[in-house]
Amino acid sequence: MDYDTRWGVRTNMAFHTLNLTNLGIECNVNNHWGFVADAIFPWWDADDSHRTTKILSLGLEGRYYWRGTPDANHIMTGPYAGIYGGGGIYDWVRNNKGYRGDKYFCYGGLSIGYSLYISDNWRFDAGLGIGAMYTPYKHYHVKKDGQYLVEHYSGNYLYYGPTRAELSFVWFFTK
Repeated sequence: MDYDTRWGVRTNMAFHTLNLTNLGIECNVNNHWGFVADAIFPWWDADDSHRTTKILSLGLEGRYYWRGTPDANHIMTGPYAGIYGGGGIYDWVRNNKGYRGDKYFCYGGLSIGYSLYISDNWRFDAGLGIGAMYTPYKHYHVKKDGQYLVEHYSGNYLYYGPTRAELSFVWFFTK
């Protein structure tokens, strides 16, 4: 083999700014190809202020790194392009108004980014994805201190535009 397999653990700081707990893995297939699997899993309730964030999302991305180098320390660094997709469930409430996925949401698109080499074990990834997201949803109000919900309307939502933003730290633990 003319390359070393590398596995890494990652977290997206862009999601942390929104209080969205997340964790992922990253692995190379060869000097140019790699994959990323991410999970977002906050499940917060705050009954006193009717603030709820419940999201469970899983996503996969295949990446092509333009910089293929035989130096094992620089695998999965430099500019990349990728294709991604994923989905999940959600329930989001602010000020007694909520949106809940009727069944699921799904998204997908194309990404570009750059993976910066920091050290033998650390990388910093910055990237952006453009694509589409689809979800059937229900809009509701929370009544009487969160004891019951009043549904106002439901529908389907289809969005085109940025669907992925990444500012991730990656720690590789194999060489």
